[in-house]
Amino acid sequence: MKPEAKVENTSKRWVEAMGGLAYKFKSPNNNGVMDRIFVFPPFGTVIPCEFKARGKRPTKLQYKKIDDWNTAGGHAIWADSFEMFKTKVKEILDSYEDV
Repeated sequence: MKPEAKVENTSKRWVEAMGGLAYKFKSPNNNGVMDRIFVFPPFGTVIPCEFKARGKRPTKLQYKKIDDWNTAGGHAIWADSFEMFKTKVKEILDSYEDV
């Protein structure tokens, strides 16, 4: 299994274990979209994520897609490790508790 897939699968299992949904995402003729779309309880928060192998970074196009999503008011992230994924997700979910 590729290192990127390992991070993605570990993240998927974690999200599903907390009652969330994890969809593999492909968008024909729309390069650069994130690898997975996650939906988290209890608010239905949607967080797409671009996964990378440790030490790798998104391409310019992938960064643009993440930025476009965030500019539209969403929460898109990228991660090169499960720890990075979990930290970013927790920051986003914790922000809803402050509302």
